[in-house]
Amino acid sequence: MEIGESAAEGAIRETWEEANAEVEVISPFAQLDIPLIGQTYIIFLAKLKKPNFSPGPESSECQLFALDDIPINSLAFSSMLVSLNLYVEDVKAGRFKFHYGTINKRRKPVFESLN
Repeated sequence: MEIGESAAEGAIRETWEEANAEVEVISPFAQLDIPLIGQTYIIFLAKLKKPNFSPGPESSECQLFALDDIPINSLAFSSMLVSLNLYVEDVKAGRFKFHYGTINKRRKPVFESLN
């Protein structure tokens, strides 16, 4: 988030910077705290406004995947690994809910749900 923008506006900006994609935020999806590195991630559900995207200056590649084809174990960031696992669980359950928890990086990254 930058000064003067909301969390949702920051998510829209970050999506543009990372994937040259215009999105419409639907709702908050998760808050993931990572105390060891002093970071909190706020993840939103969003939809593409247009089917256009490409790697931005902060990304080397970007791609859309079918749900069962997401290379979850190839992700570099624990926050994205946790977010995608929660997303897949919610899709399979047929409903989306808000998730809040902590990623403990003192051992293999483990998500501890707090709701």
